Amino acid sequence: MMDDKDSNERQLDIPQEPTFLAYYRSLGECPTKTYRLFDRGDYYTLHGPNAESIAKSFLCTSSAIKYIGSDSMKIPSIAISMARYESLLKHILIERKERLEFYKKSTKKFSANDWQLDFKASAGCLGRLEDIIYSTNASIDSRGVCGIQLTNNLKVGVSLVDTIANEISFCEFEDNDYLSHLESLLVQISPKETIICTNDKQQPILKKLISILESNKILVTEVKKSTFNSSNLESDLDKLIVKTDDNNELSFNSILDKNLLAKESLSATFDYLNLLGDNSNFDSFHVKQMNLSQFVKLDATALNSLDLFCNDSNNIRSNRTLFQVLNYCRTFSGQRLLAQFIRQPLTDINKIEERLDIIEFFIKNCDIRQDLSEIYLKKIPDLSRIYKKLHSKRATLQDCYRIYQMLKLLPNFQSCLIREESVNCLAIKHNFSDKLKSICNDLSGLRKSLENVIDEERIETTGEFWIRSDYDDDLKELRTKLDKLESDANYIYKNVDKELMKVQNEDKSLVKLESSAQGFVFKLTRKNEKCLRNNDKYFEVKNSTKRDGFRFLNKQMKKLNNDYIDVRCDYEKLQNDLANDIIADTAKYSETIKELEILLTYLDVMVGLANASLVRSIPYIRPKLLPKGSGKIDVIGVRHPCLELQDNVSYIANDVSFDSKKHKFYFITGPNMGGKSTYIRSIALCVLMAQIGSYVPADSAVISLVDAIFTRVGAGDLQIKGISTFMAEMIETAAIFRSATEDSLVVIDELGRGTSTYDGFGLASAISEYLVTEIKSFTLFATHFHELTQMSKELTSIGNLHLSAVTIDKKLTFLYKVNNGVCDQSFGINVAQLANFPQLIIDYAKEKLKELEGLSLKSGSIEDVMKAIGDQLSNMDNIDADIVKQIINNKLKEIV
Repeated sequence: MMDDKDSNERQLDIPQEPTFLAYYRSLGECPTKTYRLFDRGDYYTLHGPNAESIAKSFLCTSSAIKYIGSDSMKIPSIAISMARYESLLKHILIERKERLEFYKKSTKKFSANDWQLDFKASAGCLGRLEDIIYSTNASIDSRGVCGIQLTNNLKVGVSLVDTIANEISFCEFEDNDYLSHLESLLVQISPKETIICTNDKQQPILKKLISILESNKILVTEVKKSTFNSSNLESDLDKLIVKTDDNNELSFNSILDKNLLAKESLSATFDYLNLLGDNSNFDSFHVKQMNLSQFVKLDATALNSLDLFCNDSNNIRSNRTLFQVLNYCRTFSGQRLLAQFIRQPLTDINKIEERLDIIEFFIKNCDIRQDLSEIYLKKIPDLSRIYKKLHSKRATLQDCYRIYQMLKLLPNFQSCLIREESVNCLAIKHNFSDKLKSICNDLSGLRKSLENVIDEERIETTGEFWIRSDYDDDLKELRTKLDKLESDANYIYKNVDKELMKVQNEDKSLVKLESSAQGFVFKLTRKNEKCLRNNDKYFEVKNSTKRDGFRFLNKQMKKLNNDYIDVRCDYEKLQNDLANDIIADTAKYSETIKELEILLTYLDVMVGLANASLVRSIPYIRPKLLPKGSGKIDVIGVRHPCLELQDNVSYIANDVSFDSKKHKFYFITGPNMGGKSTYIRSIALCVLMAQIGSYVPADSAVISLVDAIFTRVGAGDLQIKGISTFMAEMIETAAIFRSATEDSLVVIDELGRGTSTYDGFGLASAISEYLVTEIKSFTLFATHFHELTQMSKELTSIGNLHLSAVTIDKKLTFLYKVNNGVCDQSFGINVAQLANFPQLIIDYAKEKLKELEGLSLKSGSIEDVMKAIGDQLSNMDNIDADIVKQIINNKLKEIV
């Protein structure tokens, strides 16, 4: 069945305007990753390649495309109804992270054409679309516009301007040839868009930078070098930064003077966002210096392979992500902060312990946690948006009402957080109780003033946000007149209803009275309309297009409406004037409201993490943390936080024990599908969750803080970029080599399988030895090269683990239990049976295995043979018995 919205789009007429077609062609080719949207009044149109792209990716149908223009130069076009408009904006700006150009008809009398560019928008620079995009929780996991300036000697300056949180951040550092520090920073801050300088002299390093930005799915905007002129930055900051008693303007300016690249990147970002062009941005931003060492280093590979957030690849592996597992937040801002926590695991043990203390408090105090989560936090509005609207002078009386509703809730928060048990918890007292008490005192005056202003009764009955009539004498007088007119209208209505009931000989009311800013009208159903025929006292309301009834008036009501409209107009004008004064007074408290938003957002995340720890069938536990460098990770009964939630699955928990005095490196062997990948991911996630400050899915956990988590997991290639599976493996492994330390956690899965058996084994062996002897990091290395396990005889830091399986009645059963030692067989043929290989192939493979049992192999083992054969077969769409036999025979010739 056709979707109603799709049907609406097909019915919209796209006019054949010669002037428009000429203007459209004069624009030339559309810039990369840009869509041109033309405003037609009650709908929008896209044309050319834009239309074809949106029809495919957004409407999911080509039937919506129409063609305009002459036969020789027809242009594909689509129309987007107003019902689809908001969804289209989010699709382009948030999901695809691309740009929009908006065109409208020119208002100039003597314009050379009928159309002109109205404004531009991009993922990081939403402009006037901000309220539309953030009306729902769009783009929870990205924020702001990032400026990057770098030199040929690999010095990098970075700035981030977040116009939602009104924050300015910057830093400067030296990087390596692969820009790995910059990539880690981008993962931490997750910008929507990045501004870079186009400079021919830096093309090689720019190419690498653009590759990193694209791999992290960040929109790249190239600007001219002149944009990075920082000569006016000091005065610009003076206008933008919030003025406080402990203002750090001078210190930040002195720091920026020593970080010229960061200073230049800030200037370019300010210019791109046109911050100085909007007076509402003045005195509204907070500034801070970013510190790379305060967070655990993660790269894009770790982000994807550990399923931290949704992306195309992890949807194949799992229908859950770590963010989804931990997200029990009740507010949009809480969800944004939780995403930031996951991207920025802490390296400061004191801050982590403070978070754990808070979670432990909420776990132990069930009543407080449930009251906050189930009653109070869910009623908190998006204060970050209200703060922004107050500063930009776009707030309404409805926003003031939302603030008032929140202020009425604050005593409930206080009752939860200023109880005796709360005060006895230093972390609660320091982070919430003391701060909340101070904020409530500062906002008490605002609550009283709004209480005397806002007409709550009218809001609840009519949905209109009006000021109380007794707030102002003139307003009270006008309200009295309106009440009198409304009473008179009701009197006229009752008389009309009685009269028509007699005409119809009915004992039930037939007429309804409707009211609006344009006055009052009577309404009858279409069925009862006949009672008005040949009755000159009544006449139909003109331009009444509603089909749910017949609307009409009489002379008395029409005269009353004239008076009502005049009085109501005066009343609304006075309402607006008074509302503007009230909004201006409320805006004076905006910084305190911002402080409250920060406090409640943090509270929401902490309560949510406490709930996430308890709702599982096996609750999470508090990890014991050791300072960085302690060289110990000992986790008993670790579970994968995402996979344990699968339906009809009894998850098998496992252990791991790293000790710098014994084993810091483990080879994990076992059959395909035996659980190796899940096991090593679960440990990485457990460590990451611990450094977020979360409880972890385990029976017990002792964890030395790590400075980075690196992963080499999965075997996907990047065909679009011409990078093979093996090349992707080598690039990711090189990233580990250049950045890992003895305090890093390294997780490697199936390294070396993208090339020949000999090359793969040799590389895996050399990489393992380097990690053990030179880097000395915590390492989990899952492999099918069983010969690697022999390295433990020479290098005592290496331990061997395996996941066991058994064959019962020739059927393979995975036990998913990790044991010490090496897996004694490969189970390659058994896995092939599980995959429903033709019996002919299974029998032939078994026959060849028997032949091998009496042969002396040059290198490798039977397991290597079957593994290599399996890798080739897995890439075959159609299995042909003769081809399979040839593959087996060729592989045997290589090693026998």
